[in-house]
Amino acid sequence: MPEITFAHSEAGAVPTVLPHPSAPTCLEDTGLSLDLLLQLTLKHMHFAGELTGSELARRLGLRFTAIEPAVHALKSQHQIEIVGGAMVGPASYRYRITDKGRTRVTIFLEHNQYVGLAPVPLDRYIAYLREWKNAAPRSATRARVRDAFHHLVLRQPCSISSVRRSTPETRCSSMGRPAMANP
Repeated sequence: MPEITFAHSEAGAVPTVLPHPSAPTCLEDTGLSLDLLLQLTLKHMHFAGELTGSELARRLGLRFTAIEPAVHALKSQHQIEIVGGAMVGPASYRYRITDKGRTRVTIFLEHNQYVGLAPVPLDRYIAYLREWKNAAPRSATRARVRDAFHHLVLRQPCSISSVRRSTPETRCSSMGRPAMANP
């Protein structure tokens, strides 16, 4: 079972059961086909007009290295073109869709109008949820509940025993809410 780690913030230590998976660094790591990334990339370019490689990657929720094969294929097919940017590398270049690209994206949009983040393949999502389920604490203890809610402030401090002894009417009023009328 993975260990529970703690991320520190101003409010204190917040337990992290399982870290979020890191973004894929190459096309193969995404679990997606080149064709799907081509379609999503071209749709983003169609609606944005002009984007840097980094902006395009951010819109897809991936690193540029993961979408670079799609960008390269679209460039070689003359569906997008480089219109400027810094000479740092392809992620800094500004890309624009061409007329040939607009023709192709029309076909893509007739079939599927989704434009957004690149999807996570279902099998990978299920695997992550299984890992999370196995790593998550299975019991709620007083200490865990107190730690989880330590950042909240109540109007009147109350103990568990005082809540147990109170009636529904006084319980509501002690928590700052009006008491319910008796039926």
